[in-house]
Amino acid sequence: MFGTRSFRDIHTSILALLILAIAIPASALTNNFRSMKTDKNGLYSIGSARILTGPTSLDFLEPADQFVPIMPGEENFQLFEDADAIDRAVNLAFIYTDDIDGLEREGHSQWDMVADEYRIDSSGIWYVDSERYGDGNSWKTAFETIQQAVGAARPGDEIWVKKGTYLLSSEIHFDKAVSVYGCFNGSEIQREQRDCRLYKNIVNGQGAVRCFDIDAQDVIIDGFTIQYGEHDFGGGMYASDSSSFTVSNCTFQLNHANDGGGFFSEAPRGELINCIFLDNTAVENGGGIYVLSPSLNS
Repeated sequence: MFGTRSFRDIHTSILALLILAIAIPASALTNNFRSMKTDKNGLYSIGSARILTGPTSLDFLEPADQFVPIMPGEENFQLFEDADAIDRAVNLAFIYTDDIDGLEREGHSQWDMVADEYRIDSSGIWYVDSERYGDGNSWKTAFETIQQAVGAARPGDEIWVKKGTYLLSSEIHFDKAVSVYGCFNGSEIQREQRDCRLYKNIVNGQGAVRCFDIDAQDVIIDGFTIQYGEHDFGGGMYASDSSSFTVSNCTFQLNHANDGGGFFSEAPRGELINCIFLDNTAVENGGGIYVLSPSLNS
């Protein structure tokens, strides 16, 4: 909210964003700017929800159709989800900066043509970065560990894990239906932007602990290298007889157990999709996989 900020500050930040890195298509100029006026200092003024800031105002992007309606004097310039200004500008200077909410524009292939960068609601998504120590609500404030995110998540939530190596001192335990995705570089705003060819996530049991323990229905694990896990049953991963899972795009390597070096499954329902097993070992049965239930699909 900007009720306490001067419009001079707002004008300056908006103009700086426009000048720094934005190339505006001709059609956008034609369709969205009905008038362009400046004050004596050459600064644009804008308003929202049909509220203009004075005789020198810029009637900006059909404000009634672009900005979330708010009270006069409390303009915050937040965009509607279907505003024409979304993704209408290009960062040509390759300088990453924050929008008016202090959120990074990095990761957006195209910027919005205003000071606010519209974001899809990220509720239900938790973020993990081994170099952060936050509350898990954004990439900037990500949890340090995957287990912290699993503990905070609600059933049905997603956990996005930034590339890197995650060294374990205890196994990652799933006791609820959550989905954990790797292959992020730490700037994405949509899951489809991740790239498993470029960004690798390694979960390392350090030859001391199992990596993943699944004890819930509908768990999804996608995009990890699972290595050096150690346990009696399932060094890399274990799925209990009360669980179900989908494990995709994972590599199990160099894990060890008595049974099921890479993966031990008792789950009545489970899927392995596009997974690789390399150099896993077992003392008794199943160096790669040991399955007690006949319903594992791969």
